[in-house]
Amino acid sequence: MVYVEVELRRLSFLKRTSTPKGSKGTRKSSSFKALRREREMLSRRILKNHSRKEREFLYEKCGVSLNTKQRSLQVAQRPWTDTKDID
Repeated sequence: MVYVEVELRRLSFLKRTSTPKGSKGTRKSSSFKALRREREMLSRRILKNHSRKEREFLYEKCGVSLNTKQRSLQVAQRPWTDTKDID
């Protein structure tokens, strides 16, 4: 979970220093692309490194229904969307 805390600090910094909406900023767009790639990498690692039972437990713990599509991607996006719940 240390990684999540570091990532939250990095994202807070990016939010504070990003360009305002409406203006074109390659720094901001490249940061969002990198963030999207990182989320996709995390979702692939969830599939690769965990057994089916471990993944199902993780989905239930994160509040992702077992009937939905792209469950691993939803779990990988949780640290950035639900910042109040670090656990």
